Amino acid sequence: ALRGWLNSFLVGSLRPTFKSAPAPPAPHVPGMVRVMVGDTLEEEVSASSRDILLVFHSPYGFDKTNSTLQRLARVLAPALADEFLVASFDTMTNAFDTSKFSFVDRFVSEPVFVLLLATAEAWPAHRIYSGKPNLRLLLAFLKKHSTS
Repeated sequence: ALRGWLNSFLVGSLRPTFKSAPAPPAPHVPGMVRVMVGDTLEEEVSASSRDILLVFHSPYGFDKTNSTLQRLARVLAPALADEFLVASFDTMTNAFDTSKFSFVDRFVSEPVFVLLLATAEAWPAHRIYSGKPNLRLLLAFLKKHSTS
């Protein structure tokens, strides 16, 4: 087993592994915040045909932000579920490839709001939201920067 692993390492065929909470059950329910984890983050982002508002956060003090995200997901669900996904990523229980998400400091305690744009690029373009976790402000940000 060790010899096989070493050979895979030397030829560069090992996939990186990241600290990860268990993957949430599929499928995602529209109107709810999608929880992304270390094992599924890159795949879910790269496979998505929707813009994703992804919030990187620690669990401490996330209650108010989470409440706003839940309200945002419910507001967007009826008409825009095919165009937007609201998601969260707990940086305390999960890790991510910092080369793909270099714009996120995983040690910051404040939530980081990132709009990942659904484009034909290999890796999505993004916009950072730097306002307060306020429903009206987030909707204005999405209206201004989304691809829809």
